Amino acid sequence: MYISLQFSGSNKNTIANIHPYPSFHSIFSSSFPNESPNDNCFILPNKKKISCSSSSSPDAENIIEGQTLIIEPILKGGGLKDFLRFFKKHWGIVIIAFIIALLPLFSLPSGLIPISASLLKVVMDETFEKVGLYLATNLGKYSLYKPFKFIFGIIKYVIFILIAYVSMTFPLLLLTCTLKGSEISASPTSLCSPSNAAFITGIVLTVLYMVIYSYFRGFGNVLDWFKGFYKKDQASQMVGAPITEGLHKTYDNMKYVSVSRNPQVGIYYVFLDKMADVAMSFVNTVVDIGCGSGDMSVNSFFQKFKSHYESIEDSKNRDNNIKIEIPKEKRLNIGNCCSPERYSKIGMLLYEVINKYTEQFKKMEIYTNLILVAIAFLEKAYPSSDSVREKEQIQEYLNRLELRLKEFSVENQQTYIPSNSGWWNHFLKVFFFYAICNLFTLVQNTSVTIQEMGGIYDVVDTLKSGSATGYYMAFFYFICLVALLICGIFDIY
Repeated sequence: MYISLQFSGSNKNTIANIHPYPSFHSIFSSSFPNESPNDNCFILPNKKKISCSSSSSPDAENIIEGQTLIIEPILKGGGLKDFLRFFKKHWGIVIIAFIIALLPLFSLPSGLIPISASLLKVVMDETFEKVGLYLATNLGKYSLYKPFKFIFGIIKYVIFILIAYVSMTFPLLLLTCTLKGSEISASPTSLCSPSNAAFITGIVLTVLYMVIYSYFRGFGNVLDWFKGFYKKDQASQMVGAPITEGLHKTYDNMKYVSVSRNPQVGIYYVFLDKMADVAMSFVNTVVDIGCGSGDMSVNSFFQKFKSHYESIEDSKNRDNNIKIEIPKEKRLNIGNCCSPERYSKIGMLLYEVINKYTEQFKKMEIYTNLILVAIAFLEKAYPSSDSVREKEQIQEYLNRLELRLKEFSVENQQTYIPSNSGWWNHFLKVFFFYAICNLFTLVQNTSVTIQEMGGIYDVVDTLKSGSATGYYMAFFYFICLVALLICGIFDIY
């Protein structure tokens, strides 16, 4: 059959006598041997576009004799005009890509990359303990323990490197691919050059990140190794130990000076130093009060908090890196934080808090919610108690709390609904009961995790080292971002 092939905007036209079943690629190549099928496409009578290199046939596209197929070049990306044309058509995608590309400028100085790696390290260590225990006890493969320990040790550092690499490479990859715009939609193979540009830039930035981070964290470890080496010989210790200790203190005092000159970074570091003591004191106190066997009262909480804080301040120095010590048997029995024998103490403590800060809670509009929480714990404690005196005490507290609930309803001209009536009250009591229990458990889990990450001061130093590294890396990342942006707009890659 005969069809007309016509180049758009050109005088290169022909009438082709074709069979209905050959591919479009074959038809184009035989009709225009000097043209590239990859650079052109057919526009069918139904306005559908199909590549001139397509393996489809005229019969499959319902082409009939006498019809005209328009051939036009495939628009390719490249150049400022093409970028502006793509932006006008897909401005939302371009803006989102730009926002994501800018995120590392804020996430890198936060120091979250090494902290995320440290958390994963804790998970990996716990996994290794389970795997190693299984290999040794269940399978008797004691010889595999050390190789597995070595492999897991390597994997922890690989994960750290991957987190840094992905956090900087993915935003750049998204940006470079977006800058190609219409070229990618026309030819998927055009993804290769922007992808390579982003990957190579990401590798360079990751190597630079590791070098800078090693300065902030690694040099201290090298000095610690020398200190351990000197301890083996008394003579070398007398000469080398004071020098090493002096270098260590100088290094600790000076390593963050350059970045601390920035007011925002300096304030962030001061905040971390101050909050480290407060956070550790608070966690220790909550674990003691909520998960221990001591007195549970408001006064007891503040007394324990003050005691922990003063103890930390008295003994704080670099060689005595305080850790939150939780006995291993207590870790295995994490439910201690909200066991039935502690329900009544928690409920009575909540009553004491409500009684002391009634007006404040009323202004915050959480007064009735706290009453329901206290009632929930006391109601749970009543059937589990074996002491008649304790049951009488629990009932007395329940009556007081119920009276407070009734008085509040009258005071605010609301319909009084007893705490044991209505599905909403029941739902709130169940919800808040498990929320408070999970809060105690979460705090204890947090304390264990901090301990396994090296202690609160090591966590703070990891944050500061990551933040200092990110402070410099944000500058290098911005330079690379601008360079890739310019190169992408002007079609250099």
